[in-house]
Amino acid sequence: MGQKIMKTSWTLKKYYFIICILLLLQHVYSNKIINGLEEEVKKSEFPNGFLFGTSTSAYQVEGAYIEDGRSLSNWDTYCHISGRIPNGGSGDIANDHYHRYLVLGMFMVMVKKSNQIAIQIKPISKIHICFILIRFGFKF
Repeated sequence: MGQKIMKTSWTLKKYYFIICILLLLQHVYSNKIINGLEEEVKKSEFPNGFLFGTSTSAYQVEGAYIEDGRSLSNWDTYCHISGRIPNGGSGDIANDHYHRYLVLGMFMVMVKKSNQIAIQIKPISKIHICFILIRFGFKF
């Protein structure tokens, strides 16, 4: 009986090993295929003075639906109407920045040029965060 259990255990280990190898190979080859399809974008392909930009919205980040006197936004209202969003999702929690900003620290972003961005992650005390929030007009 003991040998049968050991044999079964060894067989399972072989299958797990083979599955892991296959998954690893699939990952490597799929990355090669994807990387082969990408095109390199060169700055020279754009007109002089062209600036790349990124953005996000408070609705995608904040969360805190109806907390601490936060008023409803158009998106809060729209997303809570049945059938408006295909999967029924909303930004009620979103990335939950409202509850996590003290834990995560703040990102200090200094833009040197449009193509050079330095990002520093620094833990900041509550006093500094209050100053930053007041100074830049963030309202939670």
